[in-house]
Amino acid sequence: FLSTYNIVSNQFITLKDGLNTKLIGAGLTDVTIKLWGYRILVPIIIVSGILILKSINTGVLRKIISSVLIVPIYLVGMFIIMILFSALFVNSNKLDKEKQYIANNIDYTKMAYNLNISEEDIPSETITKKDINENSNIINNITLVSEKTTLKNLEALQTNSGYYTYRTTKLQKYVIDGQDTAVYVSPREVVSSSDTNTYSNKTYEYTHGYGSILSYSSKVSENGNVSYVQKSFDSSDKKIAVSEPRIYFGTETNNTIITNTNGKTEFDYPINSTTSAEYTYSGNAGIKLNFVDRLILSVMKKDVNIAFSKGLNENSKILMNRNVIKRAKAIMPYLMYDENPYLVITDEGKQVWVLDAYTISNNYPYSQKTTLRENSTSKFELNYIRNSVKVLIDSYDGTISFYITDRTDPIVMAYRNCYPDLFMDLEEEIPADISQHFVYSKYLYNIQANIIARYHNIQPDVLYR
Repeated sequence: FLSTYNIVSNQFITLKDGLNTKLIGAGLTDVTIKLWGYRILVPIIIVSGILILKSINTGVLRKIISSVLIVPIYLVGMFIIMILFSALFVNSNKLDKEKQYIANNIDYTKMAYNLNISEEDIPSETITKKDINENSNIINNITLVSEKTTLKNLEALQTNSGYYTYRTTKLQKYVIDGQDTAVYVSPREVVSSSDTNTYSNKTYEYTHGYGSILSYSSKVSENGNVSYVQKSFDSSDKKIAVSEPRIYFGTETNNTIITNTNGKTEFDYPINSTTSAEYTYSGNAGIKLNFVDRLILSVMKKDVNIAFSKGLNENSKILMNRNVIKRAKAIMPYLMYDENPYLVITDEGKQVWVLDAYTISNNYPYSQKTTLRENSTSKFELNYIRNSVKVLIDSYDGTISFYITDRTDPIVMAYRNCYPDLFMDLEEEIPADISQHFVYSKYLYNIQANIIARYHNIQPDVLYR
């Protein structure tokens, strides 16, 4: 199940009120009649089996049939007793009889979705001039530009003759000119999967993206477009230092590339309309292969050029599995991954992808279910979710690390026991220059908001009615 739904979208189906809603969990009838009925069923099955064997030995058909019918007759009787118990005893005063189990549904739902949070009533107050003066930095960073608007503007104005694309952007806090400033970080990824790109272009030339565009979230330019913090290739407008701007691993890097080849150079970035910089990959990623290895790989990738290209030499490297989501999925397929990783710039100037990973279940006791839509035709249910893992992927060399961020999650701790070498040591914390830029998962937030809309400050009798 998890390997089928391990890349998630932000679409979800709101739980409906009224007759369509069923509270999950065992009720009074289940924990009394049904539970004891199943306990008694075990010895009855054993006795029935013994009687069947004896009846077969005697060869009397009537005894064989009566022995076989013991279990079905018992189950029918148990079913009738459950109906009568529910109708005569429970339904006569259902709220009082089921109140304890409704409370279980509330408590366990909040635990399953990690919603055991304090709830406070915020009084409505008028903001004074003093409040404004004391919180000017907060007010100056109020978001006016949305992610959607930012991406749309970048696609229209910053694609540089079709070289680059912007699939994702994320609102983060960086120190700009000595002030904490909310900015959008938008990775500038190369267009490598376009149908207009030739095999040679996609494999040898347009191999990587270049840097990130930083733009303000709280203001726009004079003509109404996005206001940029930094966007140049030559760092002439540098506000945040980027020591290695090249993106070989990202969300748009979906094809295999070959670097350090004879007679071919990698496009780095455009200098002007007619001239571009060139680059040769020098990172740790990639593998050097002899002819036999390349032949095997060409069969696997269904690409004969890998084996018979004359441009390959002893220094050539083949870089595969460069999509950061698929890369994480290939290593750990039992987690569910967010479809919107985001890029963080470290204090050293490295660009690191942050990918949220989730543990989920549909079998948490008493927890209400949420239906998620994978696409227009496919959907699935869960009633437990934790954002227990952060996956960090270096955009230059593809180095990947799995960090456990919620050690109270029994599922991820079980995975850690199964794969002790996969996850970072519990004592090893995520570097602070990365963790300070973490953004709360929108995917998880939407699910939790969907649940808390119903389970906010609610009592069993209110939920029942």
